[in-house]
Amino acid sequence: MQFKHPYILFALILLILPIIVHFFQLQKFTKVRFTNVKFLKNIVLQNRKSSNLKKILVLISRLALFTFLILAFSQPFYSKKKAATTTNNIVYLDNSYSMQAKISTVNLFNKAVQDLIKFPSTTSAITLLSNNETFKNLNIEQFKSQVSKLKLSPTPFQLESALLRISNVSQKLEGETNAFIISDFQTNKTANAGITFNPKIDYKFIKLQHNNTANISIDSVYILSKDATNVSINVVIKNTNSTTKNTAVSLFNNNLLLAKTSVKSVENGVSNTKFTIANDANFKGKITLDDKSLQLDNTLYFVLTKPEKINVLSIGNNSKALNKLYDGIEFNHTQSGLNNLDYTKIIKQQLIISNAVDRIPDLLITALKRFLDNGGTLVVIPGEQSNISSYTQLFNTLNIKNKFTKIAQAHQITTINYAHPLLTNVFEKQVKNFDYPSVTSYYNINTTHSNSVLKLDNNADFISQIPVKNGTLYFVATPLDVKLNTLVNSPLIVPIFYNAALQTTPTNRLYYTLNDNNKIAINTTIKNDAVLSISDGTNSFIPLQRIQQNTVILETDKQPDKAGFYTINNADLKLQNLAFNSNRKEGVQEFYTKDFLEKNKNTSYFTDVSEAIQSFKDNTSIFEWWEICIVLALLFFIIELVLLKHFRS
Repeated sequence: MQFKHPYILFALILLILPIIVHFFQLQKFTKVRFTNVKFLKNIVLQNRKSSNLKKILVLISRLALFTFLILAFSQPFYSKKKAATTTNNIVYLDNSYSMQAKISTVNLFNKAVQDLIKFPSTTSAITLLSNNETFKNLNIEQFKSQVSKLKLSPTPFQLESALLRISNVSQKLEGETNAFIISDFQTNKTANAGITFNPKIDYKFIKLQHNNTANISIDSVYILSKDATNVSINVVIKNTNSTTKNTAVSLFNNNLLLAKTSVKSVENGVSNTKFTIANDANFKGKITLDDKSLQLDNTLYFVLTKPEKINVLSIGNNSKALNKLYDGIEFNHTQSGLNNLDYTKIIKQQLIISNAVDRIPDLLITALKRFLDNGGTLVVIPGEQSNISSYTQLFNTLNIKNKFTKIAQAHQITTINYAHPLLTNVFEKQVKNFDYPSVTSYYNINTTHSNSVLKLDNNADFISQIPVKNGTLYFVATPLDVKLNTLVNSPLIVPIFYNAALQTTPTNRLYYTLNDNNKIAINTTIKNDAVLSISDGTNSFIPLQRIQQNTVILETDKQPDKAGFYTINNADLKLQNLAFNSNRKEGVQEFYTKDFLEKNKNTSYFTDVSEAIQSFKDNTSIFEWWEICIVLALLFFIIELVLLKHFRS
């Protein structure tokens, strides 16, 4: 029993007054003399006994009357929780695409929304969380309205993130916290070591389970090969628990059906199918499959675009190795001597190679610094008779602390940094019996902030990456001359210089994933006050963007939020097509178990929202007693009247 106004109970002390009046009668009696009381004596004794009984009954009824009146004003009630405890309610509703799975004819998300609208109307402020939105301090009507407006989102459900967000909200609230987490609790993790539960929060995990875990999905698409006329693509299809033997797969160019095939499904395995399409600069591909289970991964969008050529400028000696390397269709390679160099073209390059320039003039140093500040990539290869002071001045201008010296000693290149971005995926395994190149002499820049690509046998850097303000600088310690450096004839030179050019701009992919940190490179120039936008034809948004040389790097995160085709626009000019798809992990049929979800003392497990709400009602319901106290007070008032009027003394 608890009381809303417990201080009124002090009035019960006043009940002692009727008791005092009862035991100390203030009425004075007078004696009446009779001549003969022989027959009166029995009557007096009988009346005295009945009078005492009447007084006791009246006293009891009066005490009961005032007791229940005082209790009524103090408003007693019964509840499982303490009255003084403030309870905060947080509802987390998973609105990821995996919640499209159905219970009977209704999907999990809509079923959860329907049940949440029945949340008790007496509930105080509620905080509503979804995978991508937060609504704080809602009253019950606002909560029901906001729940009904929630839409599915490409943001995947992550239990660790959900628990962290709930804990952060709870820290700003006073009192106890009830957290309702409604999800199918999908996971692709094999270990849950990073997930922690806040001991101050009472978690109610509501795991909604759909009818069927069978699913056939389009996992990915990639290019197998391409030439000037055709592109061959491979479609990877995953089968999870489905017994379907053959699956129809279709290829569209935008909405035009180009090809359709039947793929033999491998139960709990991976199947592949290939398509050959024209090498079109504006191919907007869509692949679909027929699967009646989960619909979210039955379509995959992709685009094929011919990449812009990378501008490469070689300054200094004419190198046959570099000419041959950058003679491919991916590059616009220009060779220029120092005397006939057009300085206006420097800013238009993605990669500049300073090849065996004996003395770097001040004007070129200034131009190269501006080039690097704008995000360009510079490769510095000194010559056999390079001027030490001019190279030292170049590095000092770029804020690179150095002691540039020439070492006239022969060494072998013996250390390969397989983890460096220039050599990633170049070797299938680390080679131990490699025919290492050698040098007759080398230049030592002697800086402590370099990232080695290749090292000599004395642990000195041969090719190193040196950080600069915005761009990238690579230093090669020996000229590309067969007499001085056998690297020219080594297969190592190809991936290093080839990847140095390719990495000047991020490689655009066939498609991007919604709600992911995507970087998209557009080879274009825009004015300082201009911005690029991304549009689906109906809606558009302006992503984060930065200008790097002749390239604009776009970064997307929360937008877009719908799978399909998009275009990058510069005002009214369409620059490039893009494709976005939902995260393929949404179709993975792996879930957190009941044992894991209810392993802590402050967690409880449910399989239905209504069941959890009913449990919440039972634990928070309040039964008020003041009405019963009023009725009992009236009852004893009537009893007192009856005793006073009809009880004969």
